[in-house]
Amino acid sequence: MKQISFSADAFSHSQIKSKLWLSNSFSTWYRKYFLPQNSYTLHWYGSWVGLGPFILLINSDIQIDRIDLYDLTLSDLEVSKKILNFFDCEGVHVVPHHQDVNQVPPVGIENQIFINTSCEHMASQDWLIKIPKDSFIVLQATDMPHKEHINSPQSLDHFIEKYADHLNILETDQLPFEYPDKSFTRFMIFGTKK
Repeated sequence: MKQISFSADAFSHSQIKSKLWLSNSFSTWYRKYFLPQNSYTLHWYGSWVGLGPFILLINSDIQIDRIDLYDLTLSDLEVSKKILNFFDCEGVHVVPHHQDVNQVPPVGIENQIFINTSCEHMASQDWLIKIPKDSFIVLQATDMPHKEHINSPQSLDHFIEKYADHLNILETDQLPFEYPDKSFTRFMIFGTKK
């Protein structure tokens, strides 16, 4: 059996809680904004090891026919493919892309969802500008200090301000984290592409 390795941080308390928060919020938004008879294509930018899509699909009634995963770390995409194998076997086409999302030219089809839970890692908004009009978009970022966080918002209002030019914002929220050695907040925006 082939062994694959990945960062254990992908399964840390804050990572799991952030993905559960997104999934629970998405279930509410799905009932409010989506057409349940439609099937959707999900694009997950900065998919890491695929835990976010896994939790979303386990926790949601949304009909997904394809998941496109984008990450710069090939080994993380291999883990994603394993974690999401159940859905692949159930007829959801899981496609990993070892690619910079700023170089992705999304196809202009209907019923697309774009999720980026790594906004603090991306200095450019080229990826957002290229997303087709009217696509559903979920964004998350944190204000947690880290050497790889090059685009951290300072507050929810600051996060909204960064992306408001490109989004029709429908919902926003924030989730604080308190640990003995650190505290930080995660921010989330849901909307459609202008």
